[in-house]
Amino acid sequence: MGGGHMIFSYQRRAFASLTALALIAAIAAPLSARAAEDDLPIDAVPLIRPQAPMRGLEPSDEPLTAPDAEPAPQTAPAPETASPEPAAPEATDAQPARAVPPSEMTRPAGVLPAPEAALLRLQFAPDEAVLSAPGLAQLNDFAASFKARGGRIGLNSYAGNPGDTGSNARRLSLKRVLAVREALIAQGIDPLRMEVHALGGVRDAGPPDRVDIVKSGR
Repeated sequence: MGGGHMIFSYQRRAFASLTALALIAAIAAPLSARAAEDDLPIDAVPLIRPQAPMRGLEPSDEPLTAPDAEPAPQTAPAPETASPEPAAPEATDAQPARAVPPSEMTRPAGVLPAPEAALLRLQFAPDEAVLSAPGLAQLNDFAASFKARGGRIGLNSYAGNPGDTGSNARRLSLKRVLAVREALIAQGIDPLRMEVHALGGVRDAGPPDRVDIVKSGR
């Protein structure tokens, strides 16, 4: 019994020694590795340096957008043009149209109107400016009655073809009207009561060589 107890005690001491050696080995292993690293040369240890980010490549939380397009050049608006003003009617020297009597409206073209009513109509020979004896007698009778009535008269003298306004026709008509005027003055008629008109060629269907004595509107 004594020999068995000794064997058991020996086994227990051997087990304890092995456990202690294992514990020492476990503690010594990291220290050996650290010592091995410390024994390495300087350039065998890699240098780890923080890498600086490149300028312009820093991460950003803003969304990427395309660069704004340059605005198109603006053209100046075309100048406004004023609307043309309506042209003013040209002034003319034309006289206002004469009112046409109803008798002339129905008259065919080329037909002259009837002569104006006259107080006395004196006939002359063609190309003559001297009163005939019968014409002078009629003029003296008219002067006597006109002197008593009062008022004013017009002496319209004609000479030549219808519408003739030439110098010869007007000169002849002037001679005739002055002859009648002088005869009335000789009968005592005031010249201020008479108006003379040398009209040249006739303007109506009356005789072409005559002097008409008509009422004056003045």
